Amino acid sequence: MYQPVIKPLAIKNIVNSKSILLVILLLLLNNIVFAQKTSQKRKQLENERKTLLARIGETKKVLAENKEKENTKLTELKAINAQIKTREKVINNIGQEIFEISIEVNESKTTIDTLKAQLLRLKKDYANNMVAIYKNKNNLNDLAFIFNAEGFNDAYKRIKYLDKLSEYKQLQARLIVNIQKSIEDEINNMLQVKKQSEQLYTVKEVEKKELEVDKKVETKVLTGLQQKQKVLQEEQAQNERNFQKLSQKISDLIQKEIEDARRREEERRRIANEKSDLERAKLIAENKKKGIETKPETKKVPESSLSPDDLLTNANFENMKNRLPWPVNNGYIAEGFGTHQHPTLKSVYTTNNGINIACKKETTVRSVYKGKVKAIFEVPGMEKIILVKHGEYFTVYAKLENIQVKIGQEINAGDFLGTVFTFESEQKTEIHFEIFKGKKALNPEAWLKN
Repeated sequence: MYQPVIKPLAIKNIVNSKSILLVILLLLLNNIVFAQKTSQKRKQLENERKTLLARIGETKKVLAENKEKENTKLTELKAINAQIKTREKVINNIGQEIFEISIEVNESKTTIDTLKAQLLRLKKDYANNMVAIYKNKNNLNDLAFIFNAEGFNDAYKRIKYLDKLSEYKQLQARLIVNIQKSIEDEINNMLQVKKQSEQLYTVKEVEKKELEVDKKVETKVLTGLQQKQKVLQEEQAQNERNFQKLSQKISDLIQKEIEDARRREEERRRIANEKSDLERAKLIAENKKKGIETKPETKKVPESSLSPDDLLTNANFENMKNRLPWPVNNGYIAEGFGTHQHPTLKSVYTTNNGINIACKKETTVRSVYKGKVKAIFEVPGMEKIILVKHGEYFTVYAKLENIQVKIGQEINAGDFLGTVFTFESEQKTEIHFEIFKGKKALNPEAWLKN
């Protein structure tokens, strides 16, 4: 009786090969998913780095314009301070990018090691099987194997076995080739990523050196300004008075708008209730004639004093957090939101309800979101100011000239409002931008994109 000696080994190896294929597919799939997530994170970091470097470029222009001009030293100091902070963010950003790359490299190493182990196992199985086939080659005449079957069913099983054996050989050969290709791809990818890491490290070292230069310039400018303490104190006192007038005016305008909006909504509801009461009275009268009892009405207490339109605008505006466009298309944040120590008057602290964005001369100002112009007014030192309402939210654009909108005008995001005013004595072109929810000042940096 013909006995296929290799049969048990071959079928077992076919199962093993398919298991290896499944492991490899899962491994590569997991690696692809991980690579996609890592790529997204790195892309985000790369975009942030480009944005920060663009801001450094803006500060460099301001520094170049104000170099060696005595009456612009404070503007120069603020610019160099902003540049130092931005450069520190760039360095941290690059550090995070390098860290993400190291994770990606380690993941690639793990994948390569696993693929190599699977390849070794597959080659070993393939070699063992070929040896077994060689040793039994005299017994493996396909026709003799089939014709020696004990019946039709046995012959059919033997044919299927030979098919499986052929399929197994082809599968193993393909697996070996594919794994070798996957290993080569992973190695190439890892080398490319490592190269990117080396390039980023070089950029990081350059930024560190530039940071040291910036700090030396800062010290030099600061030393010069400290000799003009009295003049700076007078300027700061005047600036503080201007900001207080602006804050008070904005507070009064917002309070008035809140009260007006509440009264309008109360009037709208009163009219709606009167209409509803009239309709209900008619219904009760009709039901009484028909002998039907009218159920008592349960009136819903309104949750907000805002109109339905304002509530919708409110929800839409809230969804724009960290997504609002900048009011200007160039510049950098010369002074951020909150309380700050004066750059030269160490005992003086100032509070900013918004942010100051230094930009180029004649820079256009555009609305960050659709809304309605509620006020246009002036404050000494703050020039022309626009207050725009967005439901419960308000945006403020100060230090403008050439206003292009009118009170009561409905505007859309990106609409031209005016141009940024330039203070010639200080060679300073700077917009002051604020965001409020009701009367509460919010940090615009948390709302503007990037």
